[in-house]
Amino acid sequence: MTYLLLLGLLPVIYAGSSSSQCYKYSVKVMYAENLPDEDPDAPTIFGWQAWTNKNDPYVQVFAYGTGGDDKLKVETTTIKEGTETPEWNEEFEFLDGDSNGPYDHFLFKLWDDDSTFDEDGYMDWANINDPDYLGETREVRVSEISDTTDYFEFRLEVTRDGKGCGLLVVEISKDVVSCGDDKDDGYDNGDDKDDDKDDDKDDDKYDDTDKDKEEEEEEKEEETKGKGSGGGKTKRRLLNQ
Repeated sequence: MTYLLLLGLLPVIYAGSSSSQCYKYSVKVMYAENLPDEDPDAPTIFGWQAWTNKNDPYVQVFAYGTGGDDKLKVETTTIKEGTETPEWNEEFEFLDGDSNGPYDHFLFKLWDDDSTFDEDGYMDWANINDPDYLGETREVRVSEISDTTDYFEFRLEVTRDGKGCGLLVVEISKDVVSCGDDKDDGYDNGDDKDDDKDDDKDDDKYDDTDKDKEEEEEEKEEETKGKGSGGGKTKRRLLNQ
């Protein structure tokens, strides 16, 4: 009898102990260098040159999910105008629990913006020219982000037509987060509503205590945090990418 009772409780025990968790990837596009110049300078006439041109580069971050070709999320950095050494330091997040995840790998493509004016500088005329393709990196597999205690710096070669044409530096880290659906459309009944009110009162009661604890933890974290953008994580630099 006891044996049968335990068997009947197993599904309940399992359901109560399981939790919906997944990875959140933080991808930070840092900087690029030695990119091909797609904006030619004006010709030099008798030692005089009317103008010099430099790229207006930006990066697209492609995050590929495991569910097929349509499982793709794309993020884009801002455009850095007129520079040979663009620095973005822009971060994007990709959650395994979103409609495109879980994620398998990342790819980075670099472009030179050729739109003319606008952002209220007018003209533009539907961008006039398409952006120039500067190159792309290899695929970065999520398996290369091997743990959640470090953040990984990738120094990625940029290639175009099979030839190296620059370098892109990115940082990637991952954290374990809840990927379940925590949204609630409303109350099921009056009891639930009363329970929520009681919970709110308890939350208010302990707010001050929680804040004090959080401040202490933040101070400790600041003391142990290293330089860089890893938020307390240790940087692991991966060379020859």
